[in-house]
Amino acid sequence: MITRKFLAGLIASGLGLWALPSLAVPTLTISDDQGNAVSVQDQSAGDSANAEGTVMFMGTIGDWTITVAAGVDFFLNGQSDGPHIDLVSLVSTGLLDPSPQTLTIDFSTEYETGGKFVASIGGTTDGSLVASIWQDDTEVLNSGEIVPSTGNAFAYSDAGIIEVGGPYTLTERVEITHESGRAIATSFDYEVKVPEPTSLALLGLGLIGLGFARRRAS
Repeated sequence: MITRKFLAGLIASGLGLWALPSLAVPTLTISDDQGNAVSVQDQSAGDSANAEGTVMFMGTIGDWTITVAAGVDFFLNGQSDGPHIDLVSLVSTGLLDPSPQTLTIDFSTEYETGGKFVASIGGTTDGSLVASIWQDDTEVLNSGEIVPSTGNAFAYSDAGIIEVGGPYTLTERVEITHESGRAIATSFDYEVKVPEPTSLALLGLGLIGLGFARRRAS
């Protein structure tokens, strides 16, 4: 017999798996290899976006023009029930120094659950880039150097696993290298998503329906 107490316990357990608060403030950090850096937190004075869960910066970092760099935490803005973040940017250089320079863009937020994730990045570049995923200080995925084979368009996707033992910081990182003094640009969209843990929730709903059906039959 399915009792109310059993159903309540099952639902409570299921809801426990869905406890996905973003505990830290989403933060966008941009730095170059010349010692220049900026860090912008969600809803801070430097955040050009109004929506909670979206952090945006527009400006310059050293020789780099940041037309836009934005990170989105889809859980915080109510569009996802699990870890799901996105980092987009358009940057350019007109370097006077012919030596290569690298710009690093990080978007970080915090979650309590993980599992298997899918990461995908696409865009255009006249240089090269490396995309990676970090759990706290541990790198869990690295694309290796991405260089367009034809033209300037590129695309990359892969999957990995986040092992969870408590709250952790999830970070998307893109490192962009522009090689020469000519004016060149890079744009990208980098998305990371952990599928929602729906199985237990669906089981709970099914058992609730079965309980109601048995009650009506009796």
